[in-house]
Amino acid sequence: MSIDIRRKLELAIAGVRYIEIRSLFKKRRIKLPENSEKIDLVNPVKVMGGYLDVLNGRARLVPYSSSEGIDGIAQLLLDYARGIYPDRPDLEEAFETRRSRIIEVTDGLLADEKRDLLAEEIALRSTKLWPILSLAMSDGVTELYGVLGSCVYLDHIFLGRITVENVVLDERELDKIITVVECS
Repeated sequence: MSIDIRRKLELAIAGVRYIEIRSLFKKRRIKLPENSEKIDLVNPVKVMGGYLDVLNGRARLVPYSSSEGIDGIAQLLLDYARGIYPDRPDLEEAFETRRSRIIEVTDGLLADEKRDLLAEEIALRSTKLWPILSLAMSDGVTELYGVLGSCVYLDHIFLGRITVENVVLDERELDKIITVVECS
């Protein structure tokens, strides 16, 4: 017997680290992912699924769940979201379908704003285009640049040109972008 995602979330939010599940033949012990410490942001700028922590033209992309110290809960939801597929292969539909399902499953467990921001992050991360899609779709970002093997940089209407130090454009990321463009 499998434990459902909502029950796992309830236990993780309560701080439970291990759960026992009775299967037909024996008990199994499952470790729930742990949350890390909340990350303190110096100068956060909201982007889809998280924040850019900006200082002197340089930034780090921080997922919403890491900024709140709920990345263990995010991992449970990410595993759940990877099994949700839209009726047709459409990136926007996949994002919306997963976001709405995450909102449903977390309803009442988290405050509405926290739930909505976490659902946005997980839906983006589950598309496999995280973190590039997060930056490209964010308000205020006019262009996104990258050279293979280098940090990505972007132009923002208020902040100017920003180098995102923890996002590097590699062959794998480029292949994902090409696949999405070809399928669109």
